Amino acid sequence: MKLKKAIMIPLSLLIAIQIGCKKQPSEKEEDVLEFLDVPTVMMIDSTNAEISWTTNYPSNSVVYYGLTVAFEDTVFDDEERELHKVTVADLVPDTIYYFQVESTSDYFPGTASSDVDTFTTGMNELSYTMIGWRHFSDGDYANALTAFETAMQGNATYGEAFVGRGWCYIRLENLASALTDFDTGLGFDNTILVGYAGRALTHLAQQSYSEAIADARVVIDADSVYQFSYDTNIDHILVRLVLVQAYYATQDYESAQAQCNKIDPNNGLDPVLPGSWVVNGVTYGSYNEALLGLIQYLVLQQGGG
Repeated sequence: MKLKKAIMIPLSLLIAIQIGCKKQPSEKEEDVLEFLDVPTVMMIDSTNAEISWTTNYPSNSVVYYGLTVAFEDTVFDDEERELHKVTVADLVPDTIYYFQVESTSDYFPGTASSDVDTFTTGMNELSYTMIGWRHFSDGDYANALTAFETAMQGNATYGEAFVGRGWCYIRLENLASALTDFDTGLGFDNTILVGYAGRALTHLAQQSYSEAIADARVVIDADSVYQFSYDTNIDHILVRLVLVQAYYATQDYESAQAQCNKIDPNNGLDPVLPGSWVVNGVTYGSYNEALLGLIQYLVLQQGGG
């Protein structure tokens, strides 16, 4: 049998045939940038969040975020990659944030843009302390104590948490524990005015008058119209009443009168005018008795101190 001669195809023609036989991309398979998964918040703590997503081609990373859908802030990373991880930092604890992610490429057309989504930052010692003060303001001292102690567990040197617990102990009439917490809290942070106010009140109750005067003066000298935002009963009048009583106890009647005049400028009491020794309809036989009567009257007006 006579064999047929093999047909020899030039190599260049063979390569051309193979290329021509390859499947051409459909319109759906064009090189258009798109997400391969939904952007996800992978990690959240009290002040940071990490957002992750994947694109089908290397591209940059953009995260728009803020307290509203206006997105007040942006994080941009121009390095092109397929797996994107962006950390958003310096956030406010216990807060809802809106965000949207976007990727574009220098080499592939289109923009991959996500829907608007939200995440909520976690709690920290500050947010737990704020919750503690809100419970304290409502008179819920049990839950206030829990919140302040949770803040301490997160940060054992967070002064305001100790100060908050100290005020709870005052309201629960545990003055020894209150004083310990005020000393500890102010040792960690000596700028907390409400801590000095609480310690002044505690010293007054324990008849440590010089210490009460020193702490109360810190508050008044720093802010003559001081008022604590989480409990309006803790204010400059309360602190001045501490001064009034401590000055009177140390027989510094002139300073006691001066603080009474700050609280009630129209009290009319004058040490050299016996006719002025009248307080709330009661006439006193001496200036010292009248001054004490005025102090008692002011304390009662304040709610007993």
